[in-house]
Amino acid sequence: MSAFYIKVIAVVAMFIDHLAAVFPEIFPFFFRGIGRISFPIFAYFIAEGFNHTKSPKNFLLRLGAFALISEPFYDWALQHGSTRWHVDFFANTNIFYTLFLGGLSIYLYQRIAAKVHPKLSFVGYAPMLLLCLVSIIFSTDYSIYGVILIFLLYVTVVFKELQGKKRIAMLAGAFLLPYVDYLNRIFNFSGANLSDWFMILGIATAIVLLMCYNGERGKPLKWVFYVVYPAHLAVLGIIAQMFFFP
Repeated sequence: MSAFYIKVIAVVAMFIDHLAAVFPEIFPFFFRGIGRISFPIFAYFIAEGFNHTKSPKNFLLRLGAFALISEPFYDWALQHGSTRWHVDFFANTNIFYTLFLGGLSIYLYQRIAAKVHPKLSFVGYAPMLLLCLVSIIFSTDYSIYGVILIFLLYVTVVFKELQGKKRIAMLAGAFLLPYVDYLNRIFNFSGANLSDWFMILGIATAIVLLMCYNGERGKPLKWVFYVVYPAHLAVLGIIAQMFFFP
């Protein structure tokens, strides 16, 4: 399966998730579980993108620009501000902030790893830890777990710094990190419900889809996948603000 079709599935899953997030009284809870398919896929292709791009700086610039472009629509649709059309660029921020910080951690790792002895390449992990703190300050979507996932996907799957059992263990941990709360409730039987199981099923589906990835790019419509995020949030936000929120 090419990257194009996997991304299409991720976008559809994201839209279904946001329907339930914006209008929980209308759409069923398992829509949120379907939405869990999206982020691991987006995270993987950010990691792979930094392995193939000829201009990492331009890649980062696009991610940063769409983080700012998307934030008003994200706040209007998903954050339910105390006033109509409330926007905050510094708190409860959208997924492009997370993608930008994860991408920046990869970019800085590349720069540092290229200048030190291979055995000291772990020094390049330091910026990632600092950017995790930034994700907390900006309370980004998926927070530190999202940043770590993007970075670890790069070093385990794309860059393949780790090999063998270490690589498998790191990869499994990377995928599960953003969902530790669901796993804790399920395995400790502490308030786990059907929604938690749907969340984990969504993650498993994402992993299966990525295992089906054939390494082919597919249709070159990268800008569509950038634009669809703020565009669909704009539609949901306008509907929500105009007809549902006081």
